[in-house]
Amino acid sequence: AEALYSIRPSWFWHAAEDARQKTLSQLLDIYYDSVGRNSILVLNVPPNAQGLLSDGDVTAMDQYGAAIRAIYEHNFAAARPALADSVFENAASYAAALAVDGKLDTFWAAAEGETSAWLEVDFGSERSFNVVSIQEPIAFGERITEHRVAGLAERSCALAVPCPQNGRGDIPALPQHEKHARHPMRRELALE
Repeated sequence: AEALYSIRPSWFWHAAEDARQKTLSQLLDIYYDSVGRNSILVLNVPPNAQGLLSDGDVTAMDQYGAAIRAIYEHNFAAARPALADSVFENAASYAAALAVDGKLDTFWAAAEGETSAWLEVDFGSERSFNVVSIQEPIAFGERITEHRVAGLAERSCALAVPCPQNGRGDIPALPQHEKHARHPMRRELALE
């Protein structure tokens, strides 16, 4: 699916809209609601009457790009210890550790026939974050019907965020007051 937005109130450039670009907060909401829900984002930045982008639009896009890069700046799960309640065919090629190895062509997969599964990542210490990026290997078909991200502190649930069907990818933004998790972090899945 595609999500079509314009940085301005209308699709085409109008001098009267030079100071009416979407705010950084609005642009990030658009990012989470489109890219974060597995859509392609088409963000219109219209050229002015001279065929150039306005300074305000360029500044807004620079800030937007920096904010998106900052989202992915720290991967607290990278190479951390991971556990799962099941593994597809008990094969090392689908082990839990592969969910956090940083490679797009490796992944953890729950056992065939499971309708519920969990993956747990131990951060080693308390971490503050507000985004969890989740991707599903669609080579197995779309198996995840829903998922929940839960942060655990001393083995009790500190936060739990239900998420809709995953598909190719999901980037749920966590509520501001629910962004601290101590080890471990658990992802619970409902599978078809």
